[in-house]
Parts: sequence; structure tokens; C-alpha cells
Amino acid sequence: MNRDEYHPPQIPEGYMRLHYIQDSSYNYLEWDLYIWGPGYNGKKLKWGFGLEVSGIDEYGVYWDIPGVEGQEINFIVHNDYTRVSNIAADYKFEEGKELWAVKETNQIHNSLEKALEDGNITKIPAPSENYVRLHYCRCDANYDGWQLRFWQEDEETGEEMISGEIKTNDVDTCGAYWDIPCKEEYGKLKFVIFKGEEEEFNGVQEYPYSEGINEIWMKAGDSTQYKNGLKLFERNEIEEAMIFAENKIVLRFKYAVEDRIWVKYGSKVIPIQKIDDSKAPEYYLTLDQNLDYDHPYTVKAGRLTAKTILSPEIIDENYTYHGSLGVDYSPQKSSFKLWAPSAQRVELELFAEQNQVEPNAVYPLRKDENGVWYIEIEEDLADFYYHYIVNNSGTKQKTLDPYAKSMSGFDIEEDDLGKGAVVDLDSTNPKKWQEDDYIELEDDCNIVIYEMSVRDFTISPSSEVAKEKRGTYLGFIEKIPYLKELGITHVQLMPVLNFYFINEYQKEFEDIRKIKEEGKVNYNWGYDPHNYFTPEGWYSSDPGDPKVRIKELKQLIQALHDAGIGVILDVVYNHTAVTEIFEPIVPAYYYRRHADNSLTNGSGCGNDTASEREMMRKLIIDSTTYWTDEYHVDGFRFDLMGLHDEETIKKMADQVRDINPNTVLLGEGWNLGTLPAEEKYVKAAGEKRSLLRVESGPAVFNDGIRDALKQNHFGGNLEDGGFIQGFVNSKSLIRAGIIAGMVNYDSNVDIELDPYHRFADEPEEVINYVTCHDGYTLWDKVVGSTPNADKEQRIKMAKLGASIILTSQGRAFIHGGEEMLRTKPNPNKYKELDHNSYSSGDYTNQIDWQRKEKYSEVVEYYKGLIELRKTHPALRLETMEEIQYGLNFIAEGIDFVIAFKLDCPKDDWEEIIVVHNANRKEKTIKVESVTEDWEVVVDGSKAGTDKLASSDTIIASGEITAPPISTVVVHK
Repeated sequence: MNRDEYHPPQIPEGYMRLHYIQDSSYNYLEWDLYIWGPGYNGKKLKWGFGLEVSGIDEYGVYWDIPGVEGQEINFIVHNDYTRVSNIAADYKFEEGKELWAVKETNQIHNSLEKALEDGNITKIPAPSENYVRLHYCRCDANYDGWQLRFWQEDEETGEEMISGEIKTNDVDTCGAYWDIPCKEEYGKLKFVIFKGEEEEFNGVQEYPYSEGINEIWMKAGDSTQYKNGLKLFERNEIEEAMIFAENKIVLRFKYAVEDRIWVKYGSKVIPIQKIDDSKAPEYYLTLDQNLDYDHPYTVKAGRLTAKTILSPEIIDENYTYHGSLGVDYSPQKSSFKLWAPSAQRVELELFAEQNQVEPNAVYPLRKDENGVWYIEIEEDLADFYYHYIVNNSGTKQKTLDPYAKSMSGFDIEEDDLGKGAVVDLDSTNPKKWQEDDYIELEDDCNIVIYEMSVRDFTISPSSEVAKEKRGTYLGFIEKIPYLKELGITHVQLMPVLNFYFINEYQKEFEDIRKIKEEGKVNYNWGYDPHNYFTPEGWYSSDPGDPKVRIKELKQLIQALHDAGIGVILDVVYNHTAVTEIFEPIVPAYYYRRHADNSLTNGSGCGNDTASEREMMRKLIIDSTTYWTDEYHVDGFRFDLMGLHDEETIKKMADQVRDINPNTVLLGEGWNLGTLPAEEKYVKAAGEKRSLLRVESGPAVFNDGIRDALKQNHFGGNLEDGGFIQGFVNSKSLIRAGIIAGMVNYDSNVDIELDPYHRFADEPEEVINYVTCHDGYTLWDKVVGSTPNADKEQRIKMAKLGASIILTSQGRAFIHGGEEMLRTKPNPNKYKELDHNSYSSGDYTNQIDWQRKEKYSEVVEYYKGLIELRKTHPALRLETMEEIQYGLNFIAEGIDFVIAFKLDCPKDDWEEIIVVHNANRKEKTIKVESVTEDWEVVVDGSKAGTDKLASSDTIIASGEITAPPISTVVVHK
């Protein structure tokens, strides 16, 4: 905390400020502010648990109080939860008003000057130069006898350069403090707080002193070194009281406690056999009797109370449920089921209109088997809306049904929950829906995936889609002929499962350059899950009609199937937008936590779901099988799949393939760390590789070939380049990608052997790609890393990247728009490029269809490569054994040149040779079997299956000369 932070910031809009000043006793920690009255507009307060301190200034503390202009507000400043012993007053709330309350005289003033005149107030001095101020806070405010021993050592010799023992200088708002002489050049300040033989914090503490940060705050019993004294005013609380065995409870406090701990069941005290406080502020209680899991217990320590919840392990062991959940609708009746095993009461609220505040009816649910709450209502409830009120341990919260099949229209600015919708799913089926079927796979590697956002595909006026359809499911349908012409086999839709941070009603083109209010752009990729069974309403023509989003997504899928194109959904089960999605239903169950009870964050989004728990596993399986069955989707791409456990992934794969054996599964197998390596589904974690353990599991993205082609590593600088730019001669790593990372492959040339890059035993398990929605587009990366290249050379580099991917084994993946040299301009910085455009708006993310014509040569090149790949089995060998015997690298001995020979009995061509040349000059390789009558089908300019009429490639007896920056494919 810099000294400047003692000067309070401007009073927030809608607030007034009350300062509280004491004389030199400065004992603020036990003082509270209790507020009530029509003018108070904050959370409801309990006596003894008032409004927490908002800040510290040079004289004391202050509270910022939210209120209603002109209405009466009452407050009491007190220091005991059973009696009043200080200032009480009532005022009319006035926004921006400041008041100063002085303890000694019990007076309230309208200015600081009057307050200082009234009391014997001393301004808190700043620490002197070359001193560190150490604040030490004790709840008992008794600092008699406490001293500080300190020293600094020369880091090289270990000699003590500064040392001493001092008593406290004085007391201030946060307790006692010492001003310690200290010099930055001597490094860490070491100190011990002691009283006689007693040492606080178990001995020596270290502080990495640096100039400009010369104050730290510490609290007795807590060795954390805080940079802000406000942390000391945080109240202790029972953060969790969890039953984790038949007669055991773990209590987690914010700070250690000295009060006696009680456990009660109603009015009956449950005897405690033992309390283990060795991990305080975590306490392990062993009780004299077994506990009833169906009822919460009250735990008390002094004024602190909490109700018990059940541990995830106990829930899984006793309450796992295997039946259906959500709403089962028929015109005659509807049943509602919610799994909430720790709840004491669940109510269903029904609404006839989506914007209603008060429900038409409220029904109590009854608790059924394995913690499921159930009700059956004999009415036709089609098009009604609903949510649940769940009471867990005395806390009632509204919650969205996690199994809701559709929802009301959602606006994040107006709502933080949303309502489920009861829908007749049969009424959402398009014409001939029963005739729609999944796309069959000719073979498991005959897949070219095209990634695209529903919004991005048609939001640009250049799409020539009618304005009202741009960025929607129906708009997407109009551009399907282009995808069919391109030749891809599957579209991977970026998330269409309902997401959270969006206004579904606002559909106008979002140009962040024209939006002055930062953060108000209404754009979202969809990686912030809201519900796992409801389609996103932003992409529908009418978000307010819960049937429309379902029907229009089905129409899109049907239209893609009619064009022979499969549909893969990008799904995000690894985290939720906010923990309120699940936490109110079953506290402390659906999300992983650290030992200190904080949420894990391997996702980087604030939470990780716990797929290893039975009912989170069930939800993932129920969701994927529902989308497969009800929507006829052909596959799933799992976001951050490395956060999920192998067992869940395997069971999910088995069950969706029971419905559709041709289901395509893939995901990000990054090793993200919130599960033990042995459990998680990852590309590689050391020697552990999930694809060698799980038969027919989801394929994983091969970041090895991605990075080798264009950059040093993901997240590197735009200026960094790789193989295609002629920067890094990463041939061995690219070769590992060309063989689809097969774990067993022998060759006389250098191929990367690291388990991270040799991670699979079936080519269908590998997704080779050069770019996707994350990071810079391929074109932006090429342009940004080659300042000395001309446009023609850059286009050749982009083509080279694509041709390496589309001639490699495994499955191929294309970032939508890559084929028309998609670019993402940074909306905030002129002439800069955007590498993380999830919230950058339509200006950045739109597909500019004018580029299709502008770079038609590149589009045609992609078409030709895709046709080549689909036509020739040699480019998509089906097993590791076929790759071993059918793909042989040529020892070309030239930097930035990779060449290999393909021989496949199922291919019409007798022998195929592929040469990748990233040099800016032509290069010649020796191939004994080549003769002048071999045909060129791919070079740096054109690609396809027919012999090129003209080519810069030179074929002579025993050699091939490849043009600069090009892929050459020749065949016998």
C-alpha cells in the first residue's frame, strides 16, 4: 500500500461516506457499523455483523454507504454485538455527502476540520525514508511487551549489515507498528516478533524490501504479509462446515479461533470427542455419534455460526442418481426433477411470461430417491417458464435448472440468472427432420474440419445475407453452398450451447471503435457456459421465443447434412461463466477446490468443474448424448479437455457412439494441472499419454506441428517465425507431425522423439492444424513476422502452411476464413493485429467475404488440397502400421526442405512424393525412382488431383526441383 492510498478515492456514485475517528487509542478492529431505514440500499445486515470498513485514511476508517436520495437512514457505530456503546444517528441520505464521527465526544460533523477541533486527533505519520513500517495487529489490542528483532545481511557474504531490537513505535488504525531501518541494496529484511520466549508466526519472517513499497501489515496468527491494511478489517467467518465422514466435520475459518466450538442438531448439543487444530484455521472434529446426512447441523464458535454441508465424496457414495433429470413434457402433464441432495426444501416457480417477476404458481417439490426433488403437474405447461428456489442450510437461492432444454431471452445487463422454458420438442422439428441422419465416415481419417462462429460467418454486409439474418443460424444456411464447394467434410461450430455474457436481443453490427464506453461491446465467442442443454438465443431470429432457437439450430444442422457436411459442436464443460450456475444447487460439489477451499483455476476462467465427480460426469454424458440424439450432431470438440478425467471422457465416448458410431470427438489435450496426471485426459504429461491408454478416445490437437510451422511457441511475439517463414529449421518436429505423432515409427532421418510429440498410436487420434480461433490468424502471423517479404512471398508462406497440414497424416483442421487469408485488425490500435479477439466485436472477427474474391487464388488452392486429400487414401493412412510402411522420409540433406514418399495399395497412384520447400530459392532433391514422366499435381501456385498444365517444378531422372516457398506433390 503506497502512502497515496491513505487519501480516500472519490465517493462512488449512489453512496455517502461516514468517517470514524478515535483518539490515540486507535482501536478500530472490533467496531462495527449497523445501518437500517428506507434510505439504506445495501445488503441486509445482522446485528454484530455490520457493514465492513470500506477504507483507511490518515485519521481513521470510513464506510461508503449505498442509499436512496432523500430517504431516512439510521446508523449505529458500536463495538459489541450485545450492547450499544458509541454513536447513533439518523439522517436523510444525500449522495456524495461526507460525515465525520468522533468517538471521544460522540459527535458527528459535516467537515474534517470540525471533527479535528472536536477531538484529540493525531494524524498518522508516514514512514521516513529508508524505513519499512511493519504493522502488527492483535485482536485483543494488547501490545505490552511485544518487540521486534530485525536484520539485513549482505547477500554474498552473509554478514549482518543492519540489525537491532526495538519496541513498538506507536499505534495507528491497524494496531501497533515498528519503523525499521532498511536499505534496498542489502536485499531481504528478516525479522522476528516476540514477547519473552514467545515468537509470533513460528519464528523468522522475510520481507523482500524494495523502494516504493515500504509498508506491510500482519495479523496475529496469520503469517500473510498484506500490502493493504484494509485486509486486517476482514471479519473472521466460518467459510465451510463440511461433513466428510460418518462422525467427522471439518471447519474452515478465515482466521484461527480461540472460542469454544459447538455442534448442535436442533436444540441438542452433539458431544465432540476430539478437535484436531494442527492445521488451524482448519479444524477437524470427531463426534461421539454418527451423523444424519439428510439433515444439516449447526456449528458455532463464539458469535460465528454455520450450517453443515456434505463432502463430494459422501455425496457420490450415497446420492449418485442414474435416472433422467430436468423437465419431461407432454400435453397432459409435466414432471420436474432437480438433483439437490443436500437441500432441505426445493420450490418450483412457474411463469406464464418470461419477464414476469412474480410467479403464477409456486409448488413445493418432494424429495425422492438419491437426492432428487420431484413434482408432476397435470396441466399443459408448454411455453411456461420456470426456475427453482433451493434452500441449502437455511440459505434460499433462485437457480436455473441445469437441465433446462430451452430458456427465456437473456440480457446480462438486466438479469443474472435467466429462466428455463418448458418446450414441446416435437414442435421444434423442421420438416423431414425424421429423415435427417448423421454423416457417415468413409474412413476415420477422411475428415477436414472447418471451424467457424455462427456470428462471424455472416455478420458482415459483404456476406450479402439479408440484414435481419446476419449472424444467425438462418444466415449461416445461406453460405453453406460455399462450404460444399470448398470441400470440407465437417463444420465445427464455435459454442452454440447457451452462454452468459451477452444481450441476446442486441444484434446490430458491433464496431468497438465506435463504442466509447469501454466494455459495452455486445460480442462473445461463447466460452462462458450458462446452460448445457439450451441453444444460444443470440443466434436465433427471436430470442424471446424458446422454441425458435431450437428449431433454427436444427434447420442449420439439417441443411449442412443435406450438403453432405457433418456438424461438430465446440463444448465447454471445464468451467462455467459464474459459480452460481451450480453452487446454489449442491454447495461445494460441482467445482474443484484447493486444500484451502479456494476454487482451482486451470481454465483461467475462475473455476474448474469437477468432471471426476459422479453427477458432473453424468451431466457431461447426458448433455453430449442429448445433443447427439435430439439435434443429430455429428461430434464434439472439447474445450480445455485436459481438465477432464479419463474415465469421464471414455464413458462419454462410449455412450455417444452407442447412438452414432460415426461420432467425431476431439479436444484440447493440454496438461492443465488441476487433477493428478494419472487421472486426466491429456496429450502428454511426462511419459503419460492418454491416447495410448484409452481406445478410440477423442483426438487431440497437435500443437507441435502448429508451432513448428509458424512460431517458436504459442503466445510468442508476433515477430517470431517458424519453418514456413524460413526462420526456424524445425524439420524433426514437423516430421513428427506429418506421421501424426505416432509413438512407433522408425526412420533413417531425424524425427522428434519427445513423448509430447510422439503421443498417439492411431492417426485418427491426431488433429493437425496451423491455426484456430486462438492466437493470430495464419495470415496475420505471416505478415507480422516477415517485414522484409513481399506480398507474393507471404501468400506462398500461407499456402505452404496449409499444404503441409493437408498432406500430413491424421485429421486435418482449418480455421474458418484461413483460406481467404482472414485477418483480425485490432480495433483499439491502428495497424495492429488482434491475437485474442474473444471480445473485440464484429469489426475484428467478421468474415470479410470480399477477400474470397480478392484472394481467389488461395481459395482455389485450398479447394485443390482438400480434393487431393479426400481422393487419395495415401494422404490419410488409417493405422500406425500403414504409416510405418507406407510413408518414408527422404534424406534430402537441405535446410528448410522436407520430403517423403507415399505408397498405399488402396491408392490409384502407384507412388506419391511430397516436397515442402520453405527456402526463398528453388531446391533440388534426389529421388532415385523419379522419372521425367511423373506428373505434378501441386506446386506453389495451384493444387488439385489433375496434372498441372504448367509448373515451375522441374522433374528430371532421379531428381525433383521444387520452386521457392512451395509444396510440390508429384506421382507416378
